[in-house]
Amino acid sequence: MGTVLLREARTLAYGCYLLAVLAVLAALGFGLTHHTNRADVCLLLGLVAALVGFGLLLRGRLLNGQLSASLLLCYAPFALLWLLALASPLTSWHNILFGDWGLLIWLGLLAFVGPALVLAVRLGRQLRLAPVLAGLRQYWAIAVLLAAFVLLSLETLTMWVNVDSLSYLNATQTALAFNFSLEFPDLLRLCGHHSYVAILWYMIGGYLTPNSAAGLRLVNLVLVASSVLCVYQMLLHFCRGIEKADTDRWLSLPTRCALLTALYAFNPLVLGPLYLLNLDVLTMVFAAWTALAFLKRNNVLLTASSLALVFSKEVGLVMLLGLLLFSLAAKLLARRKPASAQSWRAEIIMALVLAAAAVINLCAPSWAEIATPAPGFNIFTLNALNIVEKLKQLYLLDFSWLLTLVILAGGGAWLWQRRKRAKRDDRDSDSLCQGKLGSDGLALLGMYLAVVVFNLTFLTWSHPRYIQPHLPLFCVAASLALAWLGSAQFTPKAAITTGALFIAPIRATLPAAVLAVLLLAQTFITFDPVTLAAFRQVSIGQTELVTTAKFLYLNEQLDTDPDQASHLELVDAVAYNRQAGYQGGALEAFLKDIDYNSTTLVLVDPIYDYEGNTNLTYIALLGGRNSEQDTYYYDPQSGQISYLPNGEPFNVEVVYPKSVIEISNYPQYQRIYYLSAPWRNSFQQWQPVANLPILEAGTSTYRGWELEYRRLK
Repeated sequence: MGTVLLREARTLAYGCYLLAVLAVLAALGFGLTHHTNRADVCLLLGLVAALVGFGLLLRGRLLNGQLSASLLLCYAPFALLWLLALASPLTSWHNILFGDWGLLIWLGLLAFVGPALVLAVRLGRQLRLAPVLAGLRQYWAIAVLLAAFVLLSLETLTMWVNVDSLSYLNATQTALAFNFSLEFPDLLRLCGHHSYVAILWYMIGGYLTPNSAAGLRLVNLVLVASSVLCVYQMLLHFCRGIEKADTDRWLSLPTRCALLTALYAFNPLVLGPLYLLNLDVLTMVFAAWTALAFLKRNNVLLTASSLALVFSKEVGLVMLLGLLLFSLAAKLLARRKPASAQSWRAEIIMALVLAAAAVINLCAPSWAEIATPAPGFNIFTLNALNIVEKLKQLYLLDFSWLLTLVILAGGGAWLWQRRKRAKRDDRDSDSLCQGKLGSDGLALLGMYLAVVVFNLTFLTWSHPRYIQPHLPLFCVAASLALAWLGSAQFTPKAAITTGALFIAPIRATLPAAVLAVLLLAQTFITFDPVTLAAFRQVSIGQTELVTTAKFLYLNEQLDTDPDQASHLELVDAVAYNRQAGYQGGALEAFLKDIDYNSTTLVLVDPIYDYEGNTNLTYIALLGGRNSEQDTYYYDPQSGQISYLPNGEPFNVEVVYPKSVIEISNYPQYQRIYYLSAPWRNSFQQWQPVANLPILEAGTSTYRGWELEYRRLK
């Protein structure tokens, strides 16, 4: 009898949570169609249903450790957001007590903050120091990796707002006007995308540091660090299949997996763009969450992560669809008799999430917003140049060609050994691809193929950040191939056949360490010879920054038609490499060297040697979006440029090689400097000052960037 009641309580609780999710999605739909009252009623219904569901879990004593931890991960962001919103200066306590949203506010406190506190207390009571210390001893390697990842990323918190980051900062500032209802759901979108979950995370950062990008970047850092943990857990999930192999016995399995995780954590497309704020980073994170939740069959987290994924960017919806279809195919191929409904729960959840995303898109289509502004661009089509560029980005960029070779070698070796095993019918031989890599591996393959096909068929700007969502599964595949190559027992003939003669004897440890070091170095300085040969080069002084800026606009190259250049696309193309962010540091180093103040004027070279487009230089140099219309300030104490009225106004003007500088035109300035930024060597010209007396000449350097300057007054 008790078991039946327990099962009924669990069913009712899960039913309430399902109702809560559907009610909130319906509220979004009504809000987008401007049915305000219906949206508020649905939101109230969702909060009540969630509160009742949590009460049933408590009443039925169903909160075990795993479920409590999963629910806390879901509740905590919303609880924190609610509390920060209450404490925000944007919130009026008069409206809280007497306004239209008072009921929603207090019900939100009960539905979000209350359960989060209960779950935190329950987990705290279950926490014991001895198991924690034992876990740290066992998993010390991943703790060290995460610490290194955070330390390498700390300076990104203080970087200035850069390129598309400014758009997301502005969108977050707008969303902070959220009035605890869904009367204006468009506030909860980012740059045209249905990014409702992503904006909730960014709003937390916005409340933590109002009018600053530091809080948003802190959210970026926390979320990307969580994706590193997801990759580690996926490797543990799969690599247990090779535990019996005679490989690296001097290192434990968690330590080996942590070393392999470095291939993801130190990837330049993961560690490098953390200072950028955009949905590609978050889509990559949500994809890692969804893949891990699917592998662990954690339906609570699968629901939350799937919603985050489909409401990030359009590619997220495609990835979840690929995961669902290939998961269904794997089960249909593997099962010979009808399965219970419970075993299909993950697929049912993903199908419901996709259906909800379809309804929201019908209410306010986002697919229409990526429609082409001109014929032949931003469309789904097969274009040979686009496919070649995307394949280069996916599998060559930043030592990715080495990871690609590892995957090909591992796949070839596995196929060869599987063929040999089939001949001798050796079913007991150890193989990573037995068991755990069966249906799970096929499902994740579908998720990965979805993002690859999307990139190859959607003709748009060739931003390296657009391929970020493929990285978690790509790095997992490379890590597993490396681990399998290091564990397999090859004969000399087989080693030569598979190309594993060097890898097999020394196992996976040394190759993984070497690859991790190469990837980490590539994050700070470009020296990969294949990348240098495959992509266009931009001089940055002592070294070279490589881009993939073959922008496709009606199949024309940027180099042959610079008028088609957009300041956003040009600068964002180099943003994948961490060194691209150092141009700001170089400018600030120059200002410090000359002891800049408000009576100083800085004249700079343009990026392109043609008249009429100063936006490119302003955007690249200062990270703004409105060029000379932006107002910048320099704080001599912090040594940083910002958009906030802190410190001295930053006086800057772009001049062209054909221009003639007249010192008499600037009587209000006591000092004038002419700066030649190393955008490209061919454009570093000094003609405007050729006939002027030079009072001082010098060079400011910062991590490879060289800024030459001349003092004219």
